Amino acid sequence: MKDLKINPLWIAIATVWIPGLIAKSFLPETPKTIMIWIIVGFQIYLLYIGIDRLRAEKK
Repeated sequence: MKDLKINPLWIAIATVWIPGLIAKSFLPETPKTIMIWIIVGFQIYLLYIGIDRLRAEKK
């Protein structure tokens, strides 16, 4: 997954858009909360991969 080529702009858009869509859905609160935390955790992981890639390019 470290070779993943993702535009950082899409990650920024997804940070707001996807949890917003989940919050507007008609699911009970607990599944919504769990899904939002999973999405946020995945986005933090993608951010970590991006930072790690930048560090590797500098060396």
